[in-house]
Amino acid sequence: YGSGKVLLDSDFPCSVEYLCKMIFTDNAFFREIYKERNCSELVISDWSKDAKPERKLTYVLALNYSIGPKSARAFDTQWELSRVPGASRVVEGEVMTPSVPYGDNFHTFSRYCVTRVSRTTCHVSITAEVRYRKGVP
Repeated sequence: YGSGKVLLDSDFPCSVEYLCKMIFTDNAFFREIYKERNCSELVISDWSKDAKPERKLTYVLALNYSIGPKSARAFDTQWELSRVPGASRVVEGEVMTPSVPYGDNFHTFSRYCVTRVSRTTCHVSITAEVRYRKGVP
């Protein structure tokens, strides 16, 4: 599954294709997830048609810290690492929030792995980690 903290490691009662449609396309379910995360102004590009498909998302993330800004614009770039139709899909991404303190020093890297367990079940693993660009502040 890659390095980083495991955020999700569960089976779901649906196909790989259905789950990927729900989390990797612009739809009401996907927008509700971001709304629940206190995100606003969500803009989602289509996946590129390149050999390495990519999409970009931008949104304003509400922050709940005693110091610093109360919100930050996030720039999320996701790319497809591998895809076997009906069997698996791996998407990686990085989220940058340059307006938070030291925001130009780090980004959040994530990996989504969706694999087929059976015709009606898939497994989802999501990991994430902070990666520093200029060293730990």
